[in-house]
Amino acid sequence: MSIEQSEEFSFENLYEELQEIVDRLEQGGLSLSESLELYENGIKMATRCKELLLRAEHQIDELIKEGS
Repeated sequence: MSIEQSEEFSFENLYEELQEIVDRLEQGGLSLSESLELYENGIKMATRCKELLLRAEHQIDELIKEGS
């Protein structure tokens, strides 16, 4: 999955895909180019997950402010 495709995925989908990438990298047996491609996609997905978490945190902060 490319990062462009990941824009439409939920945090949970991205996290699951990221875990699969980690598992494949840990298993080894990949060529250098395959490893680099997976690593690059993993970094992009991790960044997208972080963005989604920060957005959720901001929404929670706003809800708390509104409730106070």
